Order: sequence, then C-alpha cells, then structure tokens
Amino acid sequence: MEKKILSIVVPSYNAEKFLDRSIPSMLIEDILSDIEILIVDDGSKDNTGEIADLFEAKYPNTIKAVHKENGGHGSTINTGISIASGKYFCVLDADDWMDSEKFKELVFKLKKIDSDLVLFDFNYVSEDNKILHHKKFKSFPVNKEFLLENYITKIPVLANNQWIGIHNYCIKTNILFDNQVRLHEHHFYVDQEYILYSLCYVKTVTYLNITVRNYLYGYNEQSSSVKSKQKNYLQYKEVIEYLINFYKEKKSNLSLNYRKYYCRHIAWFNSGLYSTYLSFPYSSEVKNELYKFDKSIKSNALDVFKANRNIAILALRITKFSLFRFGAVLYKKIFVK
Repeated sequence: MEKKILSIVVPSYNAEKFLDRSIPSMLIEDILSDIEILIVDDGSKDNTGEIADLFEAKYPNTIKAVHKENGGHGSTINTGISIASGKYFCVLDADDWMDSEKFKELVFKLKKIDSDLVLFDFNYVSEDNKILHHKKFKSFPVNKEFLLENYITKIPVLANNQWIGIHNYCIKTNILFDNQVRLHEHHFYVDQEYILYSLCYVKTVTYLNITVRNYLYGYNEQSSSVKSKQKNYLQYKEVIEYLINFYKEKKSNLSLNYRKYYCRHIAWFNSGLYSTYLSFPYSSEVKNELYKFDKSIKSNALDVFKANRNIAILALRITKFSLFRFGAVLYKKIFVK
C-alpha cells in the first residue's frame, strides 16, 4: 500500500460530543487514500471509543481507532508518533475541526513539498462559532521553502500574535520518530514540549497562507482556562522545568538564533504561570512561592530569565514582588470572570 502523505492524530478523552464534527471535517473523498486519521481514545469514560470504532469500520483504509489506558494528552501524541505511517504528522484535538476545503488543499500541497516543517494559518473560534482571532505569519515567505535559521528570531511569541504552536504545526514524522520525541504523560501543557522538543531538528520550512484549522477557544473545560491552570499549576511548573532542562541539554548544539527563540518561547510560556499565581486569592504564601520560583529560574537558566520582557513580571521583579497584591487585584478585575 502506498505510504500516506499525512497522519493526523486526534487525542480523544471523553470527546463523544466533538468527534462527529472533527472527524468528518477531514473525510473528503479526493484525499481519503492520502491521509491516516488516528483516533486515540485515552481511556474515555463516555462513548468516545465506540464512536471511534464506528468511524474505523466505515473508513477502514483511512481511520484507525486506538484504545489505551488514560495517560493524558502527551501519551496520546506519543502513541501517534509510534504508529504513524504518514510522511507528515499533525495533531488535531478532538474539540477542534478542519476547514474541509482548505484541509484538502493542504494535503494536495503536501504531495509537492519536502520541507521539514509546514506551517499554515488557523482561527480561534468561540463555542457559538464566531471567529475570535485569525492567526497568520506576517514575516515568512509564502508558498516557498526557506531556512528556519534565517527567520526564527522574527517569530512573535506573545499569545495575541502568531507563533509556532500545535495548531499550525505539520512536521515530518521521521523527525519525531528518529529523534525519539516523547512528551511527559499525565500532564497538561505538554503541547509546548511537542513543539520545542522537535523544532530544534527542523531546518527547512514552507509556510502556506491557508486557514486550515478551527481551534475552539474559551470554554471552561480547556486546560488554558483560569480554573484549569489553578487546579493544575504544579503540572504547569513541572513542564516549565522540563523545557528548561531540555533547552540546557541542547543549548550547545543550537545556533544563536535558535537559542534566542527557545529562551523567548520558554519565557513567554513561563508568563502564564505568573498570571496563574496572580489569579489565586491573595496570601503571603502564594506570593512567596512565586518569588521562590522566579529566583529558581534566574539561578537555573539566566538567559531564559532575561528573555522575559513581560511588563507586569518586570515590575514584580524590580519591586521584589511588593506589587504582587496590587497585581493580583488588577489581574482578577480584568481577566477572572
């Protein structure tokens, strides 16, 4: 059987209400023989597994249902990497979906591309299907291959701009497999591991300015919600440590441009933990815990520490966190509903 051009891993935990939108968005007749959809049922307690089996039964040459014990988002991606047969690999969370026509265009274009990484545009979409943000790159050449080395420092890493993330990341499967890219299991926020553990092996990139994916954003069950970050902040902190350790391990082999990007990306991700601490009810214990964490970043990875240019974090540092109470009140007033 001819090798597939694209493997799409669909991490699925209790996703029964989403799969009937996400999976059909990729089932276009013209490309069924070119794609492989891996629905990874992560020990779901609802009908996710049964729905996945029904899709596989109907599309046996395109869809594979994989059932496993619960291990978290990282374990589903690890499973996908280990069994994917496509030339390229991407992740589509079960609550997201593709623009079918643009997805077909992506697959057709992948047949003519041999870059290590292919990037595309995507939309942030609300629960009522309103487009909240359109994410695209403004500094990349369009529809032609370029060296990431020459452009990586031009990539914004602020949340309101475009950045390289799991939502627009289509990478050669062999890069993931050959370099044994594996994410921590039973953790949230490992999408950052997925990007930074693999990006250092990427040399060539093609950017397609087509809006392929719709990313459902803003509902309370998401790991990016304030409540989820409060509940799982220790996991967030651990992932930061994993990223820093990986960066330090690879640092000597990275060019100056790659090192700058890694520091900026990790520093941006760190900022989310600071905001989580600000979202908690104020106490001196919470403030001191964040202060100790900030000091540990400085002592463990000074270049990452210096790369954080967030104004609120800089203000906390300059005042030795004496502004923490004020910042907590302001943060809750603006961001916590």
